[in-house]
Amino acid sequence: ARQAHLGLGFIGPSRIDFRVSATGDARIMEVTCKPHLTVHTSFAYSMAAMGHSYADLLKFLVGSAAQRLGMRPM
Repeated sequence: ARQAHLGLGFIGPSRIDFRVSATGDARIMEVTCKPHLTVHTSFAYSMAAMGHSYADLLKFLVGSAAQRLGMRPM
């Protein structure tokens, strides 16, 4: 998933869906550079599993976008 994200030139959040065969071969099924950002999605659940709140997730996304655009976050 990370190689696909970087190879496609994505900068912000993305979701790379893939399946791994019994022999260990990974196949990409779907790629999106705009994952759903509601509180009840796998993206938010993944951040929570790493100890981050939903508010932390939104602050990070807005702050990193502002930084990329040369803006100073409020």
